[in-house]
Amino acid sequence: MKMSFSKCAIGAVAMTLLAAGPARPQDAAGAKRPSVKPVVSTTIDVKIVDIQTKIDTSVTTVHQPYAGGGVEDEFLVEPKTYIRLSVEILEIKPSETRPISRPAIRTENGKTAQILMGNRTESLSIWITPTVAEGKGVALKIEFKKEPEMKDRREVNTFVQNGESVVVEMFENKNQSSKISLKITPLVEVVPATQEYPGPVRELRLADSYLIKNDDRVLAHGDLAATATSEGAEITLWFQDDDGGLFLLGFKPFDGAEPLGYVRGTEIKIKFGDALYKWTNRNPLLPEGKWLVWVLHNPPGFKHMIVKRGQGILGKNGMIGISTSREFWK
Repeated sequence: MKMSFSKCAIGAVAMTLLAAGPARPQDAAGAKRPSVKPVVSTTIDVKIVDIQTKIDTSVTTVHQPYAGGGVEDEFLVEPKTYIRLSVEILEIKPSETRPISRPAIRTENGKTAQILMGNRTESLSIWITPTVAEGKGVALKIEFKKEPEMKDRREVNTFVQNGESVVVEMFENKNQSSKISLKITPLVEVVPATQEYPGPVRELRLADSYLIKNDDRVLAHGDLAATATSEGAEITLWFQDDDGGLFLLGFKPFDGAEPLGYVRGTEIKIKFGDALYKWTNRNPLLPEGKWLVWVLHNPPGFKHMIVKRGQGILGKNGMIGISTSREFWK
């Protein structure tokens, strides 16, 4: 669709807050929304510039940073905030208001997303940077530029309540009594961090367990079990990857270990560099929840390994094991 505006002007930038209905405490994926205070409707004036405008809205591209939902978010040790932006490019006439484009954006808090419409010779670019401002709502930095007519970006800054909308009037055609406006509705989503398991792990049984690397390579397979009877002892899992070294896994922090994995249901996942290890089991390993796993890595090249108070299983491409001691290698 092409929108053509002769003797069109960038009008005064007006922002209007539109109610978006009752706020939801969380979204379907469990991402929580922080509470925000209402803000007052704001109007900002910018210098009017006459341009000849053509916008091909049938060609719309969105450039955004990492939008979440991938492997990175599975291993969070700190909460992470994303902002989902419902964006509409509107043509507003006295008789009707209709959307001409509806790009969808989900970006990290404070990161800029770009909307590009048009082609190499005539285009409209819009940059939106949302940032959660405690006690004020969501700060929106909005920039737009029409090429080839505009040499510089126009910038608008405002606050909007989470879940409500702001409308920015970008262009006006007085002869046709029409405007092109930008409507933005932010929705804040907080991805919670993985939690530390609250109690000691004194007993653990793995039945018909498989350790798989990068979804396509089985390192080892078998049944494992251990019970910690001495004071202060806890269960430690371990595995050895012929190409990746030795890994010690604990459910509490211990010297030299980093929180690089988690256990949920019947599966343990470990992310180490480019490698993703999945350790599956027939039955749930720990009570319901998603719990951190601390990992201590010893690179390939150690001469031999001694397992104290535990057991190990040799597989085709590595080993798996369980113990009540962390004295493994020499």
